[in-house]
Amino acid sequence: MPFLKSIYREYHIARKFVSRSFFRRIFIDLNIKRQKELLKSYKSDIKDVIELSILPSDIYCIFVYYELAEDVSDSVKRVILELRRHDVNIILACNHEMTITQKEFFIENCSAIIFRGNQGFDFGAYKDAIQYLDRPVSRLIIMNDSVFFSSHGLKEMIQRLLGPEDVIAAYENWSGTEHHHLQSFCLSVSGHVFNARSFRQFWNTYIPVNNRVYAIEHGEKKLSQAILNAARDTHVIYSVSALYKKLKDKKLPLREEPFLLPRPWRDRIFETDHTEPYDYIATKTVELINITSPIHAGAYYFPSALGSPLFKKDIVYRHRFDFWEVETWIPDIMSEDDADEYLTILRKRGDENKLSRLDRIKYDLGVK
Repeated sequence: MPFLKSIYREYHIARKFVSRSFFRRIFIDLNIKRQKELLKSYKSDIKDVIELSILPSDIYCIFVYYELAEDVSDSVKRVILELRRHDVNIILACNHEMTITQKEFFIENCSAIIFRGNQGFDFGAYKDAIQYLDRPVSRLIIMNDSVFFSSHGLKEMIQRLLGPEDVIAAYENWSGTEHHHLQSFCLSVSGHVFNARSFRQFWNTYIPVNNRVYAIEHGEKKLSQAILNAARDTHVIYSVSALYKKLKDKKLPLREEPFLLPRPWRDRIFETDHTEPYDYIATKTVELINITSPIHAGAYYFPSALGSPLFKKDIVYRHRFDFWEVETWIPDIMSEDDADEYLTILRKRGDENKLSRLDRIKYDLGVK
């Protein structure tokens, strides 16, 4: 096969370089190139659509759903019902076959259900659902279930996503290595942005490649550029600056409990001079959280200080925290039932040590 021959040829070239460069070329560069060739004529991955009752509202949410379970999780039920209570029409994009129980819940609580394959993961589902949404829209929220939705703060977050600004994001990433972008698991745009040329052109030209690195670099980051180009005003609900202000006011035990901060940077706080004032430690804490994805790094502090209901499901898998650490502090910021559900999700996901040797290589590259 031509593709296998190209891998063999690239292997001999890469022997002159470090193995990481070789595997990056195989699992990222060549993988993306091959998929883009195959997807040149991509139109849609939609298999079926169930049209349901539309609420008397022109506010919509595209919610991407991927739960290979018998029932809908309480986390997803919470956010769907909260959106519905705020008269948001939910377009559910499901990337797998549904069980009868799942279908019954979504038929009762959504305006439409799109059944599709998993081409392009969340961004492929966003693309297909936006193309399907050919009606007047005053505001569009996009969400996916890569985050856990806790009860605490959920209602307030939905209300803020329905605010007046052209672009409202739950979180943004200012990491120097990852470059600025709005995080796409929870975003809200006005009708002005929804109809803007830059927004429409992004989705019309986006190729839904099944590659995590591609989805971040060509999906999340370029979508951010497209919507910011069209925006007249913007707002980030759980910003690092808002966290800094709250930390200065609340006087949390920043230095005394360093396991509330992420690996591998927490020692910077633990090793600070004990004579340094609290405001100095608060500044260093926020700088540390801003090194990488804030929702991961600030998994404890954003809910504790700002009331964020969002938690990433991979904070142990990505080794930002050990499981025992999360189990120790999660009861402080979630109800007992929510905490039990979230910890079970983390246990099922596990950490990188359960991966095969090949998948560990992909994990180290950011593909897995």
